[in-house]
Amino acid sequence: GAEVFILCVGNDDDVRQVVTEALSRLADGAVIVDHTTTSARVAREQAERASGQGVAFIDAPVSGGDIGARNATLSIMVGGSDAAVARAMPVLSTLGKTIVHQGPAGSGQRTKIVNQILVAANTLGMCEALHFASRAGLDPQRVLDSVGGGAAASWSIQVLAPRVLKDDLDP
Repeated sequence: GAEVFILCVGNDDDVRQVVTEALSRLADGAVIVDHTTTSARVAREQAERASGQGVAFIDAPVSGGDIGARNATLSIMVGGSDAAVARAMPVLSTLGKTIVHQGPAGSGQRTKIVNQILVAANTLGMCEALHFASRAGLDPQRVLDSVGGGAAASWSIQVLAPRVLKDDLDP
């Protein structure tokens, strides 16, 4: 199979630096898979740079956090050419449970923005609901027991709310 180089670094400049180094070492036909959450512009820029050197680049930001990474259950949002994604799929499938090719370079990053909007809205709603329950004199844990299995169920309710109730606000 194709040589696959994976990176997940801090920001746009880090991606540029690591891709520059990778391009100096990778052979024609290799695929760079970037799991960093960056801008779609940077993803398109890096795909163009890589292509000019015979290397494919796909943006593949993830959702699922450190637990998803450890359990290989990440959701991977992929942007890049069909051929590059096909070459990287054997590696991606060892890391994630849900892997969806969204379109050309930058599409994975745009999908990650959608993910972040949804997560933020859910988290805000969960915090407001717990605050309301507490101010209304309700036991927030009992409220969660009631609403956590119905239409209000969400990752935020199931995973974050119990931590909030224990004052565990670590990322």
